Amino acid sequence: FIETVLREVYEEGDVLIVVEDAEPWFECDHAIMEGMGKLIEGKHYNYFKLPPKHYPTYQFKKPEWSKAVSLFTLMSCFGWKCFLYGSDSHLTLYNWEGDVYDFWTDSPIKKKAMNQILRNFGAKRIQRRARKQTAK
Repeated sequence: FIETVLREVYEEGDVLIVVEDAEPWFECDHAIMEGMGKLIEGKHYNYFKLPPKHYPTYQFKKPEWSKAVSLFTLMSCFGWKCFLYGSDSHLTLYNWEGDVYDFWTDSPIKKKAMNQILRNFGAKRIQRRARKQTAK
């Protein structure tokens, strides 16, 4: 899914992944995040010592998009919240804890392409409930 989105919607430019769940829930999650830092950037990260509001970010040039696919997929599997931004795409993809995705764009062409990918992958659309109006 993510590889298709990158290829058909993002198309060009850099992508940025922002991990919103900077505080993993389980001890093993810390080891996974530390390992991702080593693999992606060749650096050692100690997520226990990050400031509370620090969100790990990873930037990928187009030749490195396979790493972005791997990272975003891994975070989806673990149910972590993360954003995928594209420098040239006018589209943001948000992963809500692994199995729910949201996207927004200012481009009708990108919106159409993204909706087609979602249909092709058999994604179930969740309709937002209308808010009840309260009398004042």
